[in-house]
Amino acid sequence: MSLIDLDEVSQAQFIRESLETNALRYACDTEDRDFSIIQATIAEQRRIASIGDSEAFFLADEAFHQQTFDLAGYSGAWSVVGRSRFQLDRIRRLSIGLAQPQKLAELCSEHEEIVRCVVSRDAERAVEKLRTHIRRYIVDGPGLRKAYPDYFVCN
Repeated sequence: MSLIDLDEVSQAQFIRESLETNALRYACDTEDRDFSIIQATIAEQRRIASIGDSEAFFLADEAFHQQTFDLAGYSGAWSVVGRSRFQLDRIRRLSIGLAQPQKLAELCSEHEEIVRCVVSRDAERAVEKLRTHIRRYIVDGPGLRKAYPDYFVCN
């Protein structure tokens, strides 16, 4: 099994943040946006959080973030993010797997706030909320490495 490399996590997070924040800006400016799919995804995440299924939550989280690209009309950009995020996804899975139901509910609330900002066309606030949301794994990484040193590269 390969170990999680926090330097690679940081690189992937940078790519994801750069593309996804720009996608949100475009989504705020896009006409005829349909929020029903992304809102249904958040509702499904809330349901999953209540039963504590971390793998299903991770998959619903992936769907939410892909749908931010869909709202902007840049669905293909999500695949670019996908090619760079192996290490990031590993730390996300670890973090989500360890999360208590209230932490999962907090992630859902963050998603709801991001969508509210896009609905109201508040691009700056949407980007600010998204940055805080997706930088969580950079902030949590050192603590996870300390708690689970056998899972991480020592660098």
